[in-house]
Amino acid sequence: DNQRQRLYDAERDCFGKSSYFIGDFAESCAFVNKVWSSKWTKKHYRRAYSYSVPRITDGRGRRSASGSLFRIKLPVFARSKWAILHEVAHSLTFALNTAGHGWEFARCYLDLVQHFLGADDAILLKMSFRDYKVKWARKRQ
Repeated sequence: DNQRQRLYDAERDCFGKSSYFIGDFAESCAFVNKVWSSKWTKKHYRRAYSYSVPRITDGRGRRSASGSLFRIKLPVFARSKWAILHEVAHSLTFALNTAGHGWEFARCYLDLVQHFLGADDAILLKMSFRDYKVKWARKRQ
């Protein structure tokens, strides 16, 4: 997971800590459900089509958010749309036998940002990925 810190730095520079903050646990759950259940997500990510929405917990007592195929943990500070999309990207790329924050994850995250936050935010995130040398595409042959 050699680009994890670079990816964290890139998204923090792009979105900051308060951008798209939701805060409310129920609204955060609704956003996860909206993303996971959307026709777009099901078309582009078979896992969303094959599996039900991951169980969402409030992440009480955690120092970080986490996402896997079956569970997403969202402490209060991680209840922003961009952080939720980050965890959904983990859920969608979980068990692909790749690095947790590798290029496949970064590509999925960028796609989710583009679709659910908009092209402007996706462009800003891609620029931030470039600045921090985060890979989001397969290496050219």
